[in-house]
Amino acid sequence: MPSVMRWCTVDELASKLSLPKGYTLDLLSKSDVPFVARALERWYPDVVIGSESHHLTEDFYYRNVQLAGTEEERDTLGLVLRFEGAIVGLMMLTRDRPSQSLTSRMGALDPDHRRGAVGFLGVLLLDAAARAMGAGVAYSFVTMKTRHQQVIAERYGFQIVGIMPAWDIDMVEPSRPKRVFEAIYAKVYAPKSEWHIPPPDAMTKRTRELWNFLFPQQS
Repeated sequence: MPSVMRWCTVDELASKLSLPKGYTLDLLSKSDVPFVARALERWYPDVVIGSESHHLTEDFYYRNVQLAGTEEERDTLGLVLRFEGAIVGLMMLTRDRPSQSLTSRMGALDPDHRRGAVGFLGVLLLDAAARAMGAGVAYSFVTMKTRHQQVIAERYGFQIVGIMPAWDIDMVEPSRPKRVFEAIYAKVYAPKSEWHIPPPDAMTKRTRELWNFLFPQQS
């Protein structure tokens, strides 16, 4: 079992993806941060409140994110999608090295670039990064306000493993923030030889029922 999850390079990621013509992938740089922090509110209006609102603050990136040229290795990585040189999307990945897990912290895409295959890039990037880094598992919190992102996650092999109640705060209607439920999707990369399957007597009746529903092949 590997002891370190190194960040993969952009070239490694790009080699595992088929980006549509005109699109390129880059590591977020310090000079990109002011534009991205401003653009997010237009790309993703819900970001103004809740757990993701710190992405609107430039200092968040400077303090916490692995930017291009950053010497100190950090556990959050920023990736930008460009179309003909202009930034049109942002993907944030966070790793937990002790558990060898990777999560999609946030993704946002300019509404003018959500058509076709570009709209699937978020889950494909998470999957490609997890494979390149040797992650044991990757997971993501997915909105339940629409079905679209759930459909995409399931199409590319991620499985729903739970629903987090009142997990975050979103602007569900103009000027009406509410706590929202989000679906948790995961994909396991570690071989089954590394899994520990909990014994039946370690689960309550309700937990066992949920286990049997989610993982019938392991029951």
